Amino acid sequence: MTEVEVQQRAKRYLDCLVQGINPLDGTVIPEGDTVRQVRIARCLQYVSGILEQVIENHGEVQRVRKKRSERLPFSLTPEQLLSLKPEPQPVSISEIVQKCNAMIDEYTMCRLKTTTLTKWLVRAGFLEEISVGENRHRKIPTANGTALGIAEKTVQSFDRTYTVVTYSSRAQEFLFENLEMMLEEND
Repeated sequence: MTEVEVQQRAKRYLDCLVQGINPLDGTVIPEGDTVRQVRIARCLQYVSGILEQVIENHGEVQRVRKKRSERLPFSLTPEQLLSLKPEPQPVSISEIVQKCNAMIDEYTMCRLKTTTLTKWLVRAGFLEEISVGENRHRKIPTANGTALGIAEKTVQSFDRTYTVVTYSSRAQEFLFENLEMMLEEND
């Protein structure tokens, strides 16, 4: 029996005890029994919840985040790539990257960065970098980018107005379809 199977059995036993059932024979535990006391039942339920987290963590009691230099580079499985679906409304590159990063185990893998995507889009001719002041630059869509569904949107936030680049459903789909190529070129 594996460690996880032992943990699953222990959790089943705890869950039975919380419900007032003898886990060995399935009989109802009498009302006056110590296990039926509310404080004891709550304690058993708490421990069962912790054990569930350990089981979900593949038997690891505590996860330790690897150092960045020890983590694997960002990647998605073919199944994960297929499950990436574009949002119906235009979104920012940050939202696209957040969606991708939500699919990985950040304890063992590096996160995808927005610059990985935007640098590739510049090299591919969908974005261009312009100067907006001393040592300040921003990226804007080219004609090819606009045709793909990359656009600029002016946003008013409290006392300031700024421009954000957004990606339509079609542009998001394009990014998802080319994500592997972007990652390969980024290596």
